[in-house]
This record gives sequence, C-alpha cells and structure tokens, in this order.
Amino acid sequence: MVPITPQQSFGQELENLQGKVLQAGTGVAQALEKAFKALILREGPSAREALEYLREIRWDMEEDCLRLLATQQPMGKDLRKIVAALRASQVLQNLSFGVREFFFISKKYLVI
Repeated sequence: MVPITPQQSFGQELENLQGKVLQAGTGVAQALEKAFKALILREGPSAREALEYLREIRWDMEEDCLRLLATQQPMGKDLRKIVAALRASQVLQNLSFGVREFFFISKKYLVI
C-alpha cells in the first residue's frame, strides 16, 4: 500500500471542503422549501430542522477552513479556495437568517 503524502491529504481535504460548500447550497434551497411547506402545512418542526441543518453545515465549513489555514498554511490557488469557502459560509449565515425571519413571520401570523 502506498502511503498518502501531506499534499495528497491536503488535496482531499480541499475537495471535501468544496463538497460541503455545494451541500450548503442545496441545503439552503431545501431549508427554504421546508419553510414554505411549514407555512402552508403549519408544521413548525420541519422548518426548525432545516435551520439546524444549515447551522451545522456552516459551522463545519468554518471549522474546516480555519483548521486548513492553521495547519497547512496554503498559498495561491488553495488559499483562494479556502477564503471563498469562508465567504460562502458567511453568505450561508445570511441566507439562514432570512429563512429564520420568514419562519418567524409565518409563525406570527399563523398558529404553528
């Protein structure tokens, strides 16, 4: 068996991070869908689950970014990828605030 070099390990970690960014994007769409369904069907727990899911993905992304920055000291293209993932986590946070506000407004006008 061939040992994995640190560069290969770092490359795999970057690919995992990119996968989490894509997963977060689909998670936002699913959270919005659940929030709309919660409004229509008056199901509060499904919207709460969606918000919790977004929160977990965001924290995982930020934790991975900071760990990679601290342990690998990336440069160039790799650094740009990590910074882009950090920015994506900030956008994810803003979107989750929007979903949360939509949920609370719907909860205010409907008994959920």
